[in-house]
Amino acid sequence: MIKKDNEDYQKLLPKVNSIKRNFSGYEQRMLLATYFRQNNYHPLLAHFKQSLTIFLQVPIFIASYVVVCDSFLFQAPLLDQINNSINLFGLPIKILPIFMTIINMLSVRVYMKDKSFSNKLYANSLSILFLVLLYFSPASIVLYWIFNNSFAFLRNIYFYNKNKMLPTLLVYIISVIVLAFFVTPQLSTLYAIIILILISAFCKFIKYVLRDTFYTTNFILFLVIYVVMDALNYLPAFGNIINYISAVLLFTISILCYKSFLKNNCETIATRDFILLQLPIVLIFGFYIPLKLINSSILEYYQLIDVKELVSHVFEVCIGLFLIYPTIIFYVQKRYRLVICYISMLVLSIVLKTLYTESLPSDTINVYAQFSLIGNIKLSSPMILSISYIIATIVLVALIFKFKLMKYVKILVISLICVYIYNISKEVIILKNNVSDLQKRDSIKHRLSLSSKGKNVLVILLDRAISGFLPQIMAEKPEFKQTFTGFTYYPYTVSFAVQTLYSTPSLFGGYEYTPLKIQQDTTRSIVDKHNEAISVIPEILRNNGYNVTLYDMPYINYDNKKAKRFYHEDINIINREHLIDRRDNVVKLIKKNTFYFILFRMTPNIYKNKVYNQGMYFEKIKKDDIRNFKIKSEYKHFETFIDSLTINDKDNNYYIFFNSLITHSPAHLTKDYGFNTKEETEVKEQTEVKDSKTINHVLHYNVNMLAYMEVEKLLKKLKDSNAYDNTRIIIMSDHGWPIEDVDNVNKEITPNNSLLFVKDFNATGEYTTNYEFMTTADIPYLTVKDIDSNLINPMTNKKLLPQKDKGVDVITNHLIKWAPAHFEEKERTYLYDEEANYMHVDEKTIKDLIQIENKKGN
Repeated sequence: MIKKDNEDYQKLLPKVNSIKRNFSGYEQRMLLATYFRQNNYHPLLAHFKQSLTIFLQVPIFIASYVVVCDSFLFQAPLLDQINNSINLFGLPIKILPIFMTIINMLSVRVYMKDKSFSNKLYANSLSILFLVLLYFSPASIVLYWIFNNSFAFLRNIYFYNKNKMLPTLLVYIISVIVLAFFVTPQLSTLYAIIILILISAFCKFIKYVLRDTFYTTNFILFLVIYVVMDALNYLPAFGNIINYISAVLLFTISILCYKSFLKNNCETIATRDFILLQLPIVLIFGFYIPLKLINSSILEYYQLIDVKELVSHVFEVCIGLFLIYPTIIFYVQKRYRLVICYISMLVLSIVLKTLYTESLPSDTINVYAQFSLIGNIKLSSPMILSISYIIATIVLVALIFKFKLMKYVKILVISLICVYIYNISKEVIILKNNVSDLQKRDSIKHRLSLSSKGKNVLVILLDRAISGFLPQIMAEKPEFKQTFTGFTYYPYTVSFAVQTLYSTPSLFGGYEYTPLKIQQDTTRSIVDKHNEAISVIPEILRNNGYNVTLYDMPYINYDNKKAKRFYHEDINIINREHLIDRRDNVVKLIKKNTFYFILFRMTPNIYKNKVYNQGMYFEKIKKDDIRNFKIKSEYKHFETFIDSLTINDKDNNYYIFFNSLITHSPAHLTKDYGFNTKEETEVKEQTEVKDSKTINHVLHYNVNMLAYMEVEKLLKKLKDSNAYDNTRIIIMSDHGWPIEDVDNVNKEITPNNSLLFVKDFNATGEYTTNYEFMTTADIPYLTVKDIDSNLINPMTNKKLLPQKDKGVDVITNHLIKWAPAHFEEKERTYLYDEEANYMHVDEKTIKDLIQIENKKGN
């Protein structure tokens, strides 16, 4: 289209020049307008057509940037360093936008060599406009436009002066490398830029320069580039070489099918037919999948985000990405309509094949579209079989076009649309009913509350907290002694296992639910035994008139959200996501990850791990980034729990169980235990401050200190609200962790050495240490003593008393299967199916393993 306009103008140019030489002013303008009208040429329309590609690129680019603005692709400190590396008269000059403008103007000079001054002025004005618009943009965005303009520049040279193509390309590449290497003289920078240029240049120009050898060269060159980038660790979000080879294979087969069956096909595709093909994709991506996802865990979504807003957001993104922009491109690019329609058919066919033949992992998924246990997705079908299915789909679509079967396809697509409209309507009804039920619930029921006049029991589980750190923490923070008044520390406390799945039943139910006794009981399913154990304390306190609230109780129903509720209806069950502040970035993260999950769901299994990226999707994976994300999230959970806790002046009694994972996420923190980006110098300084302890010690100590700082805030709130003295507080951990250098603690027992820190009703004075031998199975007794006179387990009618006089048997090894989802047999009766190493621990053994000088006695 643009080329034809330029040819038409060149034919008119001699007469135009003649009019301009012989006439001027109003007369010249009228003659030119008449001449242009007689030849069906309009200068403004021609300029608009020349800018049409830019007008199409800009909104697509902006939309893409909004979707992936937080991705690691846009977090480029190296580019920022290059961009801000020059100062002129003390003012920082951004060199990337200037470099982009120079390239653009050079491209204009080549492309409009024989054009009029007005055309050159118009094109150069666009270059200046983009300089102004992008000058203060992130460096990564400017880099996109640099390469975009570079491709145009080199392409123009190829078309208009092929003799200068090779030397210009070499000069261009060398100049970029020299500039970047001069600014950042590191070998890794040189490698990265060379690879980036090779990939970008090859993608754009191979079809012009190497027409006949495109497929072979594409495969070989990209294979080499991939191996180099993978060796240099520049591929954090992309997969192994097998997946890459399969992608190139499928792409090549698609092109070959097009050339063999479609290239000379003269069939015309109407715009309405193309829209019809896109509608099922929009319905599936924009409505069906998000509605299914939300309905699978409606309570979590309802507490965090307006579900209507979430569905509307996903639908708007999908309708723009999969309907509006493809339709515009299809309408404008008349020459390539068959290709675009072929691609659309391929996408629809592969989406349907994936949706109905490849299932998701049998694991719970949270509101952030992250599976709770699985880092990488296990394939439900062999890779070769999955690739074969995709190849068969590609060939089938090509044959449909070959034999002109589109009329039958349209019937199938209309039927498909009707089916999905029906399915979506059912999901909408389910969603409306669920939301209506939730809105009818009393909002007070899910509030966290204690009383300043009645009696309260507050139990805080710090998952994986290290007991041996408490004396060190108290020594480092002497002000804690003024806050933790009335507390008693039990250093000789052991857990029955070193993993939550195996340690929690006895922690909540007592000695009837130790791992050994649960394993020996083969009359009931393990789920029933676990649910019974975690019901003991809530039922005792509920029967004694307490308002019971359980916040994030571990492994309810073994994480089966579809299982029937077993707790009494008066017991409040609150999930950890319920209390997150909607004003936080949570809403933004949910929206983004919901859209990413849709792409993940529609991706064939062989590429799912590349999209899922261990739950980070298109974010760059770093262990320290994951750690920082986790600890910040857990810190926010604890902060929100404190803020959400209300103190009333009623005579009611309350029991709250709160589970925090803040101590489960070892992390790099600043010296004052704030969050940072983890610099190695900071880690080294922290290590030196803490008597040259190992990094493992430092990272765990950091989060344990952070947990006590949060508990201090909570205790101050209770004291300020006159709800401290009348509250029994138990701070505990379900197990420890293998840390070699905890003071006075043998490394053999650190995984089983649990935290136990207790304040009874009306206890006062500075915190003390009790050297009695304790186990986590004593916690139910400590929780309900003096509250229930009978001390009877309501589930078994047996006494809930300590049973450790002859010692206890505890599991000391980490079992491979540490979560319910790791077991294939869901109705099993056994607790574990691996070899469990038991150690017998009694009062003498524990005091030999933990050497603490008894200064204060019992």
